[in-house]
Amino acid sequence: MTRVAAIDLGTHNCRLIIGERIGDVFKTIRVQSTIVLLGEGAAKTGSLQPAAIDRTIAALKRFAEIIDDEDVSEIRAVATEACRMAENREAFIQTIREQTGLDFEIIPAREEVRLAVLASAPLIEAGNIMMFDIGGGSTEVILLDTAGTALRVLDWLSVPLGVVRGRDAMAADEVSAEEFQAQIKTDAKIFTGFFEKNAHFFKAPVHAIGSSATVTTLAALALGLDKYHRARVDGATFKTENLLTLAREVAATPLDVRIANAVIGAERAEFMIPGCAIFSAIFSLAECDNLTAADRGLREGILNSLLPTAPKVVFSGQGG
Repeated sequence: MTRVAAIDLGTHNCRLIIGERIGDVFKTIRVQSTIVLLGEGAAKTGSLQPAAIDRTIAALKRFAEIIDDEDVSEIRAVATEACRMAENREAFIQTIREQTGLDFEIIPAREEVRLAVLASAPLIEAGNIMMFDIGGGSTEVILLDTAGTALRVLDWLSVPLGVVRGRDAMAADEVSAEEFQAQIKTDAKIFTGFFEKNAHFFKAPVHAIGSSATVTTLAALALGLDKYHRARVDGATFKTENLLTLAREVAATPLDVRIANAVIGAERAEFMIPGCAIFSAIFSLAECDNLTAADRGLREGILNSLLPTAPKVVFSGQGG
């Protein structure tokens, strides 16, 4: 039996999964997620900040210890938007290597899209699919055609818009209904060209799959959970309009009430308004009646990519 570790270092979270391959599947042995806010302040300065680097290195040292304890034979560690845009990215990757022994690769947006598709592949059904991921530093939108044996990416978009960037740009932790609507319109402008170009895709019914903390939190609220429960949320399907209504309600909720809500909590409370604005902006342009929440990301995509039964992801459009 082979144990593989996958690490996804994002702008907001650092995530680890260790899986043991048994036949044509991976059994999850260990998962860990730590909010490191690696991209905090980076959009304004162009560089990763010392405090953010220290938080991240501390989390990765713990991950390295876990990996050593679990007798892992293969590791793939990837970094995304925060590192892609940072001027000091190479020095940071070298620091990680020296202090933790972990070798990270900074992956381009296209590879991030491929891994995101593979992560959610078990949830994909026949038909036109719009996948999206609202991250800390970037948001990806992916249009998929599931006809045939491969998952065909017809077009994709990655934009420097995320919950950490949005939180850093916000003047306050609370907004009025008018301010929230104004933010939705601002965010929607970033996506407008992409959706106009692909208007023909939405002439047939389209099912959405959302893999982000914003979506999974809204999903947990829609399910009426007392606390977040991954098994209840992952793969659950909702009417998109119901989640949009919840997004407006969350955005209108005072910060202390969001913190007190066990589903949201202190870790997610300040990021929900920018996340809900991006979520609402996407669906102000895309017509999808139903949405499936996916509590899975690049770390699961890495594991799935190593399976011989993994679907082939084909890019038929250049995207960007």
